[in-house]
Amino acid sequence: MHMGGFSGFSGVFKSNRVLAMDVGAGEIKVAAFARTRAGWELTHMALRELLTDPTSDTDPSLAIISSLQDMLKEKAIVPAPVVMSVTGQSAFLRLVKLPPVKRNKLHQTILYEAQQNVPFPINEVVWDYQLMGDSQNELNVMLVAIKSEIVASLTDCVEAVGLEVELVDVAPMALYNTVRYNYVDVEGCILVIDIGAKSTNLVFVEEGRFFSRNLPIMGTGNIITQQLMKEFNLSFKDAEELKRTHASVAFGGAYEDYADKVISRVSKTVRGAMTRLHVEVERTINFYRTQQGGNAPNLVLLAGGTSVIARTDDFFNEKLKINVEYLNPFRNLIVNKSISAEEIGECAHVMGEVVGVGLRHMLPCPLEINLLPPKLVEAKAFQRRQPFLVAAALSLLLLTGCWWVYFASMAQKLQQRKDKVREVVSRLEVVEARMQPIESRIAQVQDSARRLQQVVLRRVRWLQLLDQIHGSLLDGMWLVSLAPEAGPTGNIESIVVRGFIFADKASDKSVAQFRDNLRASLEFDQKTEIERAPLPHQDDYAREFTVRIVLSETL
Repeated sequence: MHMGGFSGFSGVFKSNRVLAMDVGAGEIKVAAFARTRAGWELTHMALRELLTDPTSDTDPSLAIISSLQDMLKEKAIVPAPVVMSVTGQSAFLRLVKLPPVKRNKLHQTILYEAQQNVPFPINEVVWDYQLMGDSQNELNVMLVAIKSEIVASLTDCVEAVGLEVELVDVAPMALYNTVRYNYVDVEGCILVIDIGAKSTNLVFVEEGRFFSRNLPIMGTGNIITQQLMKEFNLSFKDAEELKRTHASVAFGGAYEDYADKVISRVSKTVRGAMTRLHVEVERTINFYRTQQGGNAPNLVLLAGGTSVIARTDDFFNEKLKINVEYLNPFRNLIVNKSISAEEIGECAHVMGEVVGVGLRHMLPCPLEINLLPPKLVEAKAFQRRQPFLVAAALSLLLLTGCWWVYFASMAQKLQQRKDKVREVVSRLEVVEARMQPIESRIAQVQDSARRLQQVVLRRVRWLQLLDQIHGSLLDGMWLVSLAPEAGPTGNIESIVVRGFIFADKASDKSVAQFRDNLRASLEFDQKTEIERAPLPHQDDYAREFTVRIVLSETL
């Protein structure tokens, strides 16, 4: 994990074809790439709106699966390994600064920082990190995390249509890689304003730096649609159609001159949303320059489905006094002749994430993280071991067959050559001497298997205990350490846990309730007791506690 560039590409390619995919809040984008003699080529491209009402709590999984099936069939896209990105709104990104540490302690140090910074229990998220280089004797690390259930839900949808997920990226980092690859001729800082359905991502692209901010409510497509629903008393579907048909960013002031009052009201609504977005953009630019040490952007690239509302580029050009263009993620890509220029022009502004995550498979990229769910990581590890397991099984069968043939031959010779009994016995003694080490080895293997079985059983028991402890936690409570304690026999008899509960969630009985929840479990004894729970100071945001959990059965 390092910060790099796009010069001098080389690497080992896993497949000659790849499907790049981005699952956004309002639409799904898919692009197929194939390696040709000229390099990697875009061969197919598909985009489909989900058309789900954001005000509804309906699970979008069925809509995603159905859309993917239709897209693959309609475009005749052949299955291939999938690399995908998820929305920045779903992910947690945080730049942390660490003192210089030895390489063998780097992962442990970053793990500790992740536990302190990620706002969820670390066992409930998939996380990764990107080293961003050194500055003033500090190590800059970008932490990226997403709740396991979110990424698992998306990868399950992809696997439901018969595809295999190889990599999971996040949209802001995919956009960063796209811009670095396609805009190598632009010097200085580039700001990408990606205006999506549910959130707007601001991504600063500058060599050696990465900064992203997610604005979940500012100037997004759904916010504009919801305002039009209230303004005209329309359904979500009708408001979306009104936005597509008549939406534009009003000039404002004396320039406003619409003959159609409906268009005028729609444009004013859009300008109000974009004005609020502009305020946040300016604030973020100032933060990037003062707090992150970055440079002011000299180019703004617009992306996302909402960015194509008429005069959006003119609006930001006027407000920011910076050159504003629409993102073209295909500038330096080879595009198959079957894809028309009109098709590219219609969807280029929303394909930045797809191209960026596709580059992850094709080339070494400046930002490289992978939020693949643990179950898929384990499955891929098993697939890599399968050839060795099959070879071992075949070798065992071959060896068994050879011994069977040998003994059959010996039996036949004993019947035919009774006059050479002593010679045959002598040969059998040699065979027995050869078998003794094998039998000894078999006994050792059986003993190892029994010990491994015991280890597996203990591991399952540990998972059950940790699940019971986690299920006993109250809202606002989390653990920072678990320390097993062994008894005189060497077996684990108790676990000492230390944790915190937010002060606004804490009460005189909160820690006691946690203890009582543990006692109610069949896994733990009634001797489970609170060892320490001091009252927090006035300014403390959390209350610390220590509980000794006594196991009902030793481990």
